[in-house]
Amino acid sequence: MKKHIVIADKLVRDKIPDIIEKEGRSCLVCSIPEKTRSLFLRQKLVEESKELFNCNKKEITNEIVDLLELIDEIVKIEKIDTKYLKKLKKIKKRERGGFDKGRYLIYYEQIDG
Repeated sequence: MKKHIVIADKLVRDKIPDIIEKEGRSCLVCSIPEKTRSLFLRQKLVEESKELFNCNKKEITNEIVDLLELIDEIVKIEKIDTKYLKKLKKIKKRERGGFDKGRYLIYYEQIDG
């Protein structure tokens, strides 16, 4: 069996390196300092959003869980008050609406000042 190196270059869940090593494979891992972790979490959020977009119906729940966990971690790292988030969510929905009507904007007119 031939082994080769795969460049992952991405944030992974905490136990992924252990899982790789338990399978008899090696890996190289570093820890991201907390002051820059939010940037990497947001980058991972984009990656996982693309996976959600491209997944089949069967995988949707797992992809949503990944997104929720990433958002929770960003909220924690950025020290964002969850009560404030809930309040802001209600205000935004009241003022701009939600997404339950499925409205898709085709075009709009821009007025330049």
